[in-house]
Amino acid sequence: MSWNIWESLLPELSEVNLRLKDRIPHPLNNSIPMASKKGSYNAQRMLPAILVLLTSKMYGQVDRKAHYLACTVQFVQAGTDIHRMVPEENWSRQLGEKDTIPSSVLMGDLLYAQAVDYLCEGHLFAYLEALSQALCYIHEGAVIRKEFADNAFVSDEQVEKAKELEFATLPALSCRITAEISGASPQEIRSLEQVGRVAGLLAGQSTTSSSMLQCNIWLKQGLEALEKLPTGIMNDSAQLLLTQLAGVSWNERMPLAVEGKSVAIAGKTKKVVV
Repeated sequence: MSWNIWESLLPELSEVNLRLKDRIPHPLNNSIPMASKKGSYNAQRMLPAILVLLTSKMYGQVDRKAHYLACTVQFVQAGTDIHRMVPEENWSRQLGEKDTIPSSVLMGDLLYAQAVDYLCEGHLFAYLEALSQALCYIHEGAVIRKEFADNAFVSDEQVEKAKELEFATLPALSCRITAEISGASPQEIRSLEQVGRVAGLLAGQSTTSSSMLQCNIWLKQGLEALEKLPTGIMNDSAQLLLTQLAGVSWNERMPLAVEGKSVAIAGKTKKVVV
């Protein structure tokens, strides 16, 4: 299957990436790269935005609301990725020195605030509570995962529940909100939410791994959900996305871009190399 099926996502995805680069300081940009100089996007890092754009195009075009939603969920993802860089002992004290907050914590919080700002700009106020709840679930899952890390008596069910909270919450929400604003039916909304959930769990393997059997189960669930959705190039793209995320090379970047794309930002056309 040709990677050309991704080309319709590139202008919007490039714009989201540019907005992130404008907000994240250069050293942190290098630590959590969203795209490479060779023209490929890191699908795990950009997953929420990719899911919003895929879902939106499955039902038509990326409108203003979908664009701001893509920015919203991607800034949440970036903030979460930055928070994962915080050392376990995130308060430092030396010889009576006052406690200090790592800069990565402050930057992650700033990106969360920016995400809320984009949500408001897109007139998506109705989803503010859902986004806030998602943030709570994501961090709850991360806390549980770290508590379980050195505990040999934790059940597989407990571990999987923590993964659901930390990695599946945001992608599932991204698909659900996009489906709702795109006019999808209730059944399609549930199917898309399942696609997002599976994509998030598979992408989470770069942080904490599950068995190949479990990954295959998730993949099957995602592909079955896609069978209930509108057919076409975006459905094919979603199948390809899930299949790639389920691959063995978790850190492999998906070549979703080509160099030298022109995108429109704030009424101006700008040459962007991604």
